[in-house]
Amino acid sequence: MFSLAALLILSFEDIDKKEIPLYMLLPCILIILLEGIYVNKGLSFYASILVVLIFISAIILKNIGGADALVFAAFAMGYGVECLIITGVTAYLFLLFYQIFSERNYVHETAFIPFITTGFLLFLFAFKGFTYS
Repeated sequence: MFSLAALLILSFEDIDKKEIPLYMLLPCILIILLEGIYVNKGLSFYASILVVLIFISAIILKNIGGADALVFAAFAMGYGVECLIITGVTAYLFLLFYQIFSERNYVHETAFIPFITTGFLLFLFAFKGFTYS
């Protein structure tokens, strides 16, 4: 639940300013990571390898922001690869629908953390069953 609250705080900041300050990002990343470790009883090895690939692709391609890459990395390390895939695919699908059905022409950047939040909600309710066992 704390991860969801942290993501909602980041979402409102991302929508408002299209930028997340480091003093807000780091505690939220730590909350997501620690809650994921608590739920899964440890870190995922394969997800840690995937984190390195996410950072490399974010640096080279520059198609997602640094805060988005850090949030994805925290999900991968804390909750595992399954959470990363479900959250990422859902976030990109919601972003695609938003871009298609939006009345404005978005050539510039769009806040992506709110879409990550919707993907995490889907993971929690549909796939995890919203339990901490």
